[in-house]
Amino acid sequence: MARWSYGPREAIIGLKKRALTWPYEEIPPRRRRRVGAEGELWERDREPFEGARVLDDLDRVGGDARDAAAVVARYAVVRVALRAEAGLAAWSVFEECAAAAEYLAGDHSLSQEECAALADVLRQVMRRDTVALVAAMMEAGSLAARGTHAAGAFALYLAAYRVALAHAWSEAASRAARAVAVLAEEGGGRRSMRRWTRRANALERRAAKEAAARAAAEREASAGGASAGEAAAPEAGSGNRANR
Repeated sequence: MARWSYGPREAIIGLKKRALTWPYEEIPPRRRRRVGAEGELWERDREPFEGARVLDDLDRVGGDARDAAAVVARYAVVRVALRAEAGLAAWSVFEECAAAAEYLAGDHSLSQEECAALADVLRQVMRRDTVALVAAMMEAGSLAARGTHAAGAFALYLAAYRVALAHAWSEAASRAARAVAVLAEEGGGRRSMRRWTRRANALERRAAKEAAARAAAEREASAGGASAGEAAAPEAGSGNRANR
């Protein structure tokens, strides 16, 4: 029996149906993705060096010097945050934070809100407060996402994701993965959106299991303490009777 393709209505013997395709310029906008030589932007989660993804925005700023300065300032902050988490010596952390702060104080197109959020990232790096650092990078990422620097927002969320995973903080890593999925969806990266959503869902399930295990351990510890107290009470009472 003849089988029909979704292309021209001609009988094709022994061939499977193929999906309907268009020339690229005729593809409906909702079907297009930001795909480069290395795939969608949000698929590039392996960086050759700390903060490398931030610099992807340099390809999009053109000749705007203030925009380029904003990208470099953001990169300096993400770089020192990741290097500090990787074990950079304290004196080097201080020097790199000071250099990043100078970039933030320079002439750039960063909003005041994002500039303050990035300064908070540096503050938490200096304090070595990793929990607060992850929260600060998430806040800075959400502010970067409001602008035109998609790679900068992705890099901040990716940094928060990597740090949270390194500390086995499944809930925090899930929030970062979910934020990247939203970025990808807004940017037309359907494949990336599905990938990061799967990661977020898996981490949410892991976080729920970890929370249940912690709750069970706490109940067992409480029950053990109560049992020990009840066992000690009769012994104390018998000692008092013996003294009398």
